[in-house]
Amino acid sequence: MNPAPLELPPVVQFPTLRTHPHHDNPRADLDVPALLPSVREHGILQPLGAALMNGGEDAGLLWGHRRLGCARFLLLEEGNEKFRTVPLRLFPSMPPPATVAMLRAVENFTSKKLKPSEAAAEIEALISTHGYSQKEVAGRLAADGSGGSEATVSRLRYLRQLRPEVVALVDAGTIPLSVVCATRRIEDEEQRLELLRLFVEEKWTREKMEHAVADLVGSKPKGNRADRLSFKAGGTSVSLSGGSLANMAAALKTLLQRVEKAARENADPAAFAKALRNGG
Repeated sequence: MNPAPLELPPVVQFPTLRTHPHHDNPRADLDVPALLPSVREHGILQPLGAALMNGGEDAGLLWGHRRLGCARFLLLEEGNEKFRTVPLRLFPSMPPPATVAMLRAVENFTSKKLKPSEAAAEIEALISTHGYSQKEVAGRLAADGSGGSEATVSRLRYLRQLRPEVVALVDAGTIPLSVVCATRRIEDEEQRLELLRLFVEEKWTREKMEHAVADLVGSKPKGNRADRLSFKAGGTSVSLSGGSLANMAAALKTLLQRVEKAARENADPAAFAKALRNGG
């Protein structure tokens, strides 16, 4: 069971110049100029996170460093008084470091502004520095609507094992992280790099990459999509693969008979599906 979403304090307006960046912000490049036009026109739409410090005189930022950078620039360089304060979810005191790291990760993942390498660094800090397990990180991100899953967390952790030039291609969106992870089964690093080069230069699909990997390691690719038959009706979908169309028709007929029998017996859908998966 996933944990409950983290409880956050209410939003308050706090002086911009008394809100200070966190010394351990994971984002290497804030790229404030890219966000400036939007903030200038619309203001800060999503509140920042901070905790009171220095007896309540100041606030230490937990997340929202780009937005704070924009507010400071618009106030100091353009004299825009609208940004004399910023909206903060203001904690009465600084939470423990592990909680700070998790809060920041949840906010960053929800906003989807991190590069894959930055997200990977943040996840690794949660696990290696703050003692969370991979499963705990995935569960927390999922609970707070950040779209996290254990598979996503695993892929991001693998990214940190790759050469800088490969990481740069993933960050730039040239190669999807899922494609890079499809080469994990290849032990020889030079062979992996050659496949990634071909993926970019010859504009391979993910399916072609999977087949190339399978050829090298001597196994079938996951899910041979060439002979897969899928269709959907309403909220129900069926997928078949392997064999001839006649074989698929026979399998569908058998499945239909079993579904009709289960329906007559008012069987539990989840239990019936589990029995099918287990060959029962």
